[in-house]
Amino acid sequence: MITTQTVKQTNERLLELVKKYRNQGYKVTLHPNTEDLPDFLREYSPALIAHRGDGSIVVEVKSRSSLSSLPSEYLSGLANNLFCYGQPCFYVLLL
Repeated sequence: MITTQTVKQTNERLLELVKKYRNQGYKVTLHPNTEDLPDFLREYSPALIAHRGDGSIVVEVKSRSSLSSLPSEYLSGLANNLFCYGQPCFYVLLL
């Protein structure tokens, strides 16, 4: 069960990441719309995407319980898609 405190901490952490990546020169989109995602990311729900000339970062937020209910290939499939498309970084922020 996700508590209000957990949601607050997650939002605070995401805002820290937004600031960090913007300071590093990335263009950051928090909670991107499905239409704004590349085709290979549309079946996922990233919380944050950051782009700059030399690469991109994708952050997805999942609770520990939701990870256990996902098919085992969910995260590995996402990581493989990102690797196949030349994206350098993928992170999962666990609640």
